[in-house]
Amino acid sequence: MSTYYPYDEISILISEVLSDNVIDENERKLLKKYFSEFVRLSDTELQEQIKEEIKNINIGGICSKVSNIVFTDNQFCFTGTSSRASRSVIAQLIEERGGKFVNSISNQTNYLIVGDDGNPCWAYACYGRKVEKAIELRKEGVPILIVHENDFWREIDVVIIEK
Repeated sequence: MSTYYPYDEISILISEVLSDNVIDENERKLLKKYFSEFVRLSDTELQEQIKEEIKNINIGGICSKVSNIVFTDNQFCFTGTSSRASRSVIAQLIEERGGKFVNSISNQTNYLIVGDDGNPCWAYACYGRKVEKAIELRKEGVPILIVHENDFWREIDVVIIEK
């Protein structure tokens, strides 16, 4: 279920929160913030109380943690700016490995790679258009993995610095 929304994001969020085996107050609020997107309480007073409690909580970018990116016969899109290479180099590396690079998200897209230059993954409330489209498609059942550029480079295992 790692490619299906919201299970992929829930799994990643829970793993991050439990990484130190303790749920602190900020993490508790973070979980409330995330799950408040899915739950509507019939108790409006409690709903307003929770809304007030979590109003200043920002959820950091939740990119899928991918241990194995499959290039062959998969479609890739890139968003943001890479700290390591131009899009044309990224496209070339993907295509050399049997993948297809595209400039826009569609229901044929398998991976959206999020660049990390000046962009510590994406912020929950500030998605770019490609990330928004990918999330919209995931909600419709399209299994798009949103991965951080670091995971892409780990899989490529090539040192390239070109701008």
